Amino acid sequence: MISRQFSLLLLTAVSLTCCKTYRTFYKKTATISSTTPAKEQRLALRNVTTPALQDNLSKFQNLHMLDLTRNTSIDLATVFDQIAHPEKLRILLLDSIALNRLPKNITRFTELHQLSINGNPEADFEQIFGLLKELPIQFLNLQNNNLSNLPTNITMIKTLKDLNLSGNTMTNEDAYTELAKLPDLNSLWLTNNQLGKLPQKLSELRQLKDLYIEHNALYQIPDNIVAMEKLQVIHAGHNNFKELPTQFALLPRLILLHINNCPIHKIPDIFDKKQTTILGLIIDQNQLKDSDKEIWKKKLRHYFLLSF
Repeated sequence: MISRQFSLLLLTAVSLTCCKTYRTFYKKTATISSTTPAKEQRLALRNVTTPALQDNLSKFQNLHMLDLTRNTSIDLATVFDQIAHPEKLRILLLDSIALNRLPKNITRFTELHQLSINGNPEADFEQIFGLLKELPIQFLNLQNNNLSNLPTNITMIKTLKDLNLSGNTMTNEDAYTELAKLPDLNSLWLTNNQLGKLPQKLSELRQLKDLYIEHNALYQIPDNIVAMEKLQVIHAGHNNFKELPTQFALLPRLILLHINNCPIHKIPDIFDKKQTTILGLIIDQNQLKDSDKEIWKKKLRHYFLLSF
């Protein structure tokens, strides 16, 4: 039997690490006018034109992160060529830049781990994925790109661990069959995808550990989700569940379940069984009666994190 101390440590570790791809660097982001360019690790070029970079960008000798968000006038190929030490760049943000195709010299960034292409619905993702297969991309942000499917060559990005597809309409079943071919994919975001039900083939992603399905129109969970035997964390809040889905209790490794802001008025008895692996349940802003809440607080007192 797992000890109480070990269970608490495990729950804490999962809580702290499940969103770590968004917390890589904390230091202040510099601009092109920095007086200490050689020391800067983060640089934002949001309002800088290509000519203004001449004789300036190359002075930044230690860049780990480059942010080009909303800079629709800059020439990417020129910018990429002027990075003095491309092997140091880890994070690249290309959000809302009216991107169509990536220049081939993005492959200069041989240690690029995180790439954000949020808000570029005209992007040619088949061309983009064809270049990214040459890089060690671990986190890929494809939010708000009007995607209902994905080019099949996404399976060539073998290093991919975290994929954010929020703000799209990922209803095409075939896309999930392709994602299942990514051996190291741990986390998948499907927030705000207008899902009335989960795609059946989502269950083929048996390598997933973290699943984010908040802010959809889900009212039930398919039985085959239990095939996702590595799932440890599920965020399913802001949906239309009227009953806490029993399928979550049957997942063999689920530790943490966030299912707040749903019209839940019933919790099935299966959640009272101590053989479930769930250690934390966050079910705030529901429609349970106060009397039922008190009953379930007692029944679930063995949970290490419980919030009604």
